[in-house]
Amino acid sequence: MLDLAKTVLACLLIYSASLAHADEQWDKLNEQMMMAYEYGDSSSAIEIGRQLLAYSRENLGENHPDTLTSINSLAYLYDEYGLYAEAEPLYQAALTQRQQVLGNDHPDTLDSLGNLAYLYDSQGRYYEAEPLYQQFLVQSKELLGEDHPTTVTILDRLATLYFRQGRYEDAEVLYLSVLEQRQRVLDEDDPNVLLSLNNLANLYDSQGRYKEAEPLYQSVLAKSRQALGEEHPYTSTTLNNLAALYAHQGRYTEAEALLAKTLKKRRAVLGDNHPDTILSMNNLATLYLRQGRYAEAEPLYLSALEQARQTLGGEHATTLLIVFNTADLYSSQGRYAQAEPLAQETLVKRQLVLGEDHPSTLESLNSLAILYQSQGRYSEAETLFQDALRKREVVLGEDHPDTLTSLANLADLYKTQERYEKAEPMYQSVVRRGRRALGENHPITLASLYHLAGLYELQNNFEKAETLYQLVLPRSREVFGDSHPYTLATLFSMAMLQQANGRFSTSLGYWAQYFEGSNQWLASNIWGASEDTRKIYIAREKVSRDNLFSLTVRFNNPDSRRQALDFSLARKGLLLHVSSQITNIAKASSDPHVSDRLSQIYVNKGALAALLTKSPDENRQHRVFELEKRIARLQAELGQSIQALGKSQAEVKFGDLLAGLADDESLVDFHVYENLDQETGEGKTDKLLAIIANNQIKGEMRVIDLGAVEPILHQITEYREMTQRGTNSESLIQASHKLYRQLWQPLTPFLNNIEHVYISPDGVLNLLPFAVLRDGEGRMLSQAYKLSTIASPRDIVLKPPGGTAGNPTVFSGPLYDKSQKQQYAMVEKQDAAVTYSRSMKDLYFSALPGALAEGETVVELFKQEKMVAEHYYLESATEEQLKNTRSPKILHLATHGFFLAPQEMLEKRDSRGAKLVSSTVKTKDPMRLEGGSYYQNPLLRSGIALANANQRVTSTAKINENDGILTALEAMSLYLEGTDLVVLSACETGVGEINVGEGVYGLQRSFLEAGAKAVLYTLWPVSDEGTRFFMERFYQNYLNGRQPQAALQMTQREFMEHQRWSAPYYWAGFVVSGKDWSNGDR
Repeated sequence: MLDLAKTVLACLLIYSASLAHADEQWDKLNEQMMMAYEYGDSSSAIEIGRQLLAYSRENLGENHPDTLTSINSLAYLYDEYGLYAEAEPLYQAALTQRQQVLGNDHPDTLDSLGNLAYLYDSQGRYYEAEPLYQQFLVQSKELLGEDHPTTVTILDRLATLYFRQGRYEDAEVLYLSVLEQRQRVLDEDDPNVLLSLNNLANLYDSQGRYKEAEPLYQSVLAKSRQALGEEHPYTSTTLNNLAALYAHQGRYTEAEALLAKTLKKRRAVLGDNHPDTILSMNNLATLYLRQGRYAEAEPLYLSALEQARQTLGGEHATTLLIVFNTADLYSSQGRYAQAEPLAQETLVKRQLVLGEDHPSTLESLNSLAILYQSQGRYSEAETLFQDALRKREVVLGEDHPDTLTSLANLADLYKTQERYEKAEPMYQSVVRRGRRALGENHPITLASLYHLAGLYELQNNFEKAETLYQLVLPRSREVFGDSHPYTLATLFSMAMLQQANGRFSTSLGYWAQYFEGSNQWLASNIWGASEDTRKIYIAREKVSRDNLFSLTVRFNNPDSRRQALDFSLARKGLLLHVSSQITNIAKASSDPHVSDRLSQIYVNKGALAALLTKSPDENRQHRVFELEKRIARLQAELGQSIQALGKSQAEVKFGDLLAGLADDESLVDFHVYENLDQETGEGKTDKLLAIIANNQIKGEMRVIDLGAVEPILHQITEYREMTQRGTNSESLIQASHKLYRQLWQPLTPFLNNIEHVYISPDGVLNLLPFAVLRDGEGRMLSQAYKLSTIASPRDIVLKPPGGTAGNPTVFSGPLYDKSQKQQYAMVEKQDAAVTYSRSMKDLYFSALPGALAEGETVVELFKQEKMVAEHYYLESATEEQLKNTRSPKILHLATHGFFLAPQEMLEKRDSRGAKLVSSTVKTKDPMRLEGGSYYQNPLLRSGIALANANQRVTSTAKINENDGILTALEAMSLYLEGTDLVVLSACETGVGEINVGEGVYGLQRSFLEAGAKAVLYTLWPVSDEGTRFFMERFYQNYLNGRQPQAALQMTQREFMEHQRWSAPYYWAGFVVSGKDWSNGDR
């Protein structure tokens, strides 16, 4: 609310009695103080105010009028900058002394009375403020008259006090009286008349009387523009208020235009650090938060907060408001660890500065309770909710919006705890009061109706629930839009309700609307979020994803199958898709802002990776946290810049997919999901389905239920363990056939006349080499089909990133420490029967003579094709050299690879009899964090070893970013745009942390994100000597014009027939990820 009353009082208190003395030093200090105040220099103004008061007391005496003015002025400055505890005793002293020296009826005494009342008002101490305002009003009427500006100003202040208490009827009577008096005495465009119109409009806005509020705001805006000009701060404030009205109505587009315009004006006229500009940034960010546009809200909040702390201080009301809103943002995103300290900080400071019962303090109390509830800390939440509700009822009244919010929140908690008998009457009370006080379409009313419907649904009163949902849905669409979280929540609930009632066709209709809106929301928000926040967004969709797939398998008609495939096209591998596009567009951008953000991300990721093995110290955990926070902020800023460029690729539709498939090609798209009970919505077991789409069956795509995941997991685990024994036993063949019967045989009726299959695995299937599955006749899958592994069905349609590639580059046989020189020198003398493994039992990296020879062989093959290759080996195969490599046409890395699984993860998987995420690497103490825990980020726990890697592990010397270990996190920062192929000729480079719907978080994912079109990786520890020969044949096939997938499959077929290397251990673990594209430019 715009407040000119305090400005009027400020003028009185600072300038009063300024003409009643002849002390030049007092004049000088007083003028300096006022200049500092006008320039917004709070610290200087307060310091000079202290000097002025000290000078007055020493030279003029305690009761001199100028001394009293000095006391009042310093109190005002404290008050203005939120230092209420310092202001109160000075206001009280000024009032007492003026009453004694000047008398109760002196204008200066009245000023002091008004200032103290305003201080209590500002702190939410309404019951202390009201009698002071009333006393002021009585005396002002007697001394100055009914129509005197001071009398009218105090009447206005009293009306605002009633408004803040939620006493809307009392407030309206006084506001109308003030408006009538001012219109009678003043011109219609006088600032005080405009103030009254604004206050009345704000009252109507808060009551939900939008049709009455809007013309008042429009009138104020027009008159302000005419009388004061477009750039006047008053005009900007009115624009801001009108925008708030639009936001309350859900007219977000109009609100955003006005708020953005206001912010632009304030920046131009007042500067970035002015309090009004900071408040405008907060207001625009809050609009984005209300819309669920979190990615746009966060940087605005953070920028506003930084400037508020610098300009206003950490305890100013505006600063605390921004901290509060930032905590609310993080809580809305599910980032509870970041939200809680901010919420607690706001509560503690508001309690100290504003007092226990101030509305803003109670707002913080309520918000912290919501945060606790979100984390399942119900007992703590209930205590805070009850405290907030009790105090709001006393301070604000039972029908105040904040009170209704507290009552609704407590009802939500009881509903969550299944204490339905307590929740229902609370919801009903909120709905009844909300309709009466705020209107049918007010967000509080709609939210309470929605939650009451949810309560009825939980009580199996479906008829009542559906009636309320149907009432809320069109109103939510009208107020908020189709993709707003409120509307999506209602669509979600309607879909679930229809499922529970067995109306599956109707349910599918609601799911279609839900996913359409949800896709729109993600498209608006996911680009401008940090990587961790993007994961949160996707994780929140798990329940809807599981429901859709469960319903599809049960209902399995053309509509449900189409929805399942549409979901996969939009969502599968979405995080990799978005991060890859951002990285590739940023690398190609000429915008210095974009380049700078990308560079800073890479620098900070390198610094974070360098902390992995650094000896523990008391500052390390803090440094890790700060680096992660900085990276997250930079990622969000970079994503927003890329989104603003409008260069994201178009959405892929089903028709696009069919057009991308040749007549003899098919998609087989696997999905792991939690099968949900269609009536209760509760999880039952993890299951697997496959979606088949090809031009043979066209629009009649198929969804095949492949059963529970658990037995498949055990079969894959068993097969992998048997394979790594290096034999071709009958038991291995039987295990392969068993997997074929489980995973592939049910699909074969829909793969007639298909020669090329694109396989998009999910979950544990990412660790299975499909090529080895054997049919009943003993024929392997790779002998029956050409197989291509892709991350997502959209990869069939979307072309890989472009870019100009340079010479092939090979890194092989790094010298992990100087003691290995002799082993490498004997490479030519190695007994051919001796086989090294490219894994290790701890973080000591053994020499790999075969890898060195492999590099030389590959370079020679390039030479035969007239391709000049860069070759780095032994001492030259450094991490720094790899990081400096730019867009090689082919990047070949023959070395050690690893993935370190956290101990707790291994224990959980051991209990299920599987260790699919574990590596053969076992760590020593230097690789542990304090308390024996490992870094949780899987991209920090996987990587490859380069020159001097052993020195990194064993040395206590200072560790830097080029330490011989390239983590997957650092690999994301490589410049590989234009690179056709990356070959990770090392152990388990395809192993990592599995995320359903997103693939494996490990090395191969990082190289794809860095820009590579295809990556060849391994699924288990590989033989050093066997890999050398495998790579030789692979490159001969590849350089002969075949694409990576085709070259790999031909090489595997050759090894199947090889006398020495026929066991699947030697060849089946190699996989290429990425679609084969035309290679005519080789």
